[in-house]
Amino acid sequence: MSRIDPSHLAHDLEIALATAPHDLTVGLLGSDRRTRSAAVSRLAFHLADRLSCYEFTLADEPQADDQPRFF
Repeated sequence: MSRIDPSHLAHDLEIALATAPHDLTVGLLGSDRRTRSAAVSRLAFHLADRLSCYEFTLADEPQADDQPRFF
């Protein structure tokens, strides 16, 4: 199973956050808890969409030298 390079993943997430529509991020600063919660949810869907370009698979038997995985 191939590993996703953490610096590549971090860079991709940074781009996803930087290019997120303004309405996704402005709600994070809202004074209303419901507004902030909705903004976090929309931003999570935006990041999940961005992560859909990666293929995540389960390792059958983790090796001792394997690094932790998402799943």
